[in-house]
Amino acid sequence: MTHSSFAEDNAFYNLLPNSIDKESAQMASVIQLIDVYGRLQPDLIYEYINYLNMYYSDSISFDSTKIIKKTFQDQTSFAKNSEAKWRSDILDLTLQHFDNKYVRARIQKEIPIAAAGQNNPGISSELSDKNDINHRDFMACLYYGIIQSPLMTQEMDYTLLRKEHEDQTLLSYQALIDKIQRSASYNYSNEIYSVLDYWYLFDNKGTYLDSSHPINIVDIFVWHNKYRYSQEPNLSLTIGSSVIPVSFDYTANISFENVVTEIPINGTFNQPHAIFGIGLNLLTSKWEGPLSKFDLGLLFSSSIGNITKEHTLETFHAWEESSGQRVERFVNNYLRTENFRQLNIDMYVTTPLIYATHNLHLEAGLLVGLSRSTYDLVYNINYSSSIKHPSVNEVFAIGNTGDKVDTISDNQFGVNYYVELTYTYNKRMKIGLSISRNWPALSIAYNWPRKYQY
Repeated sequence: MTHSSFAEDNAFYNLLPNSIDKESAQMASVIQLIDVYGRLQPDLIYEYINYLNMYYSDSISFDSTKIIKKTFQDQTSFAKNSEAKWRSDILDLTLQHFDNKYVRARIQKEIPIAAAGQNNPGISSELSDKNDINHRDFMACLYYGIIQSPLMTQEMDYTLLRKEHEDQTLLSYQALIDKIQRSASYNYSNEIYSVLDYWYLFDNKGTYLDSSHPINIVDIFVWHNKYRYSQEPNLSLTIGSSVIPVSFDYTANISFENVVTEIPINGTFNQPHAIFGIGLNLLTSKWEGPLSKFDLGLLFSSSIGNITKEHTLETFHAWEESSGQRVERFVNNYLRTENFRQLNIDMYVTTPLIYATHNLHLEAGLLVGLSRSTYDLVYNINYSSSIKHPSVNEVFAIGNTGDKVDTISDNQFGVNYYVELTYTYNKRMKIGLSISRNWPALSIAYNWPRKYQY
């Protein structure tokens, strides 16, 4: 998308005065200046070559040569001043869409203000004769690399040929910005900012001068910079809840004095969990994309509410021993589990893997932490234990536990996967649907202190 560079067998050799030796350092300097003027404004190539042909002409007086040189210098200054003013205006219009100082600083580096024409306002190189215009555009086409032959065909409309090339070039920028709008923007800086080379095709509001192609260069720069990160670390707060109640299977054993059997109490708690997290986003790239950042932080999740699980116990166990048959009986007056509490404390690290759009992407990572679960076992149980002999029963224990509350705890340390589908709104708000520890959760995160305004 940039202007063509010159080959060693430059076609402009044949358009220059014969008095300049092709092998000389002077010729190399002239060819270099043609490239410089072409990058500034291709119209200047026509003016420069005309100036050289007149300068080396034997029929032009010395005073006339000075006037010709001054005229060309004024035309060059006018182009430099116009480019400097245009870049300044475009930079200001682009910066109006951002208030983040880091993004603004990068934009200012990537849209540098061009050097002005040394306080010389200059004059415009306007042409009125159609043949002169066609000749000027012939040289522009030669510079762009559209044509290779230095021989001008009079019947050829080089103005149309040049316009078609410039239209196609700018349409390629429009295609690029359409791509950026549809999907995550990676670093397109080289392609995007090369459009600055075509400054002379836009007005000072950034609109392409050809109204049939509604391309605005400010829109391109704004869209391009919307999907940049700032370079400062970004803090985030997350709150959320499990989408469905979280299941916890428990097994508790009740033992009795002088009783062999332990009674297992089994059940499942199903309770929603609340989520709270605080994190720090570390950037590996200034552009959104896979692995472009790593989010580190702490995530807390805790069960909500209180569920009571009632249990019924009316059973006996019997087995043979050497001295006879052992029989143990258990009947509860009440038996329940309640006050289930679960707290998960995890360190996490996640990174984006897949971007569907700018706002929607998939993150994955790991949780490393502790899960602590506690609940109360509340009971009052009648029990007995005896051995039946052929002639008599020997009783070892008979009684009642009384009203008892046993607090049961379970601690587990482990590593768990973490996957989250994330929708981001305006860089500040993030809605995530995640799954980890084998249960799904819905969360909302707020990021600060980045400041975006667009």
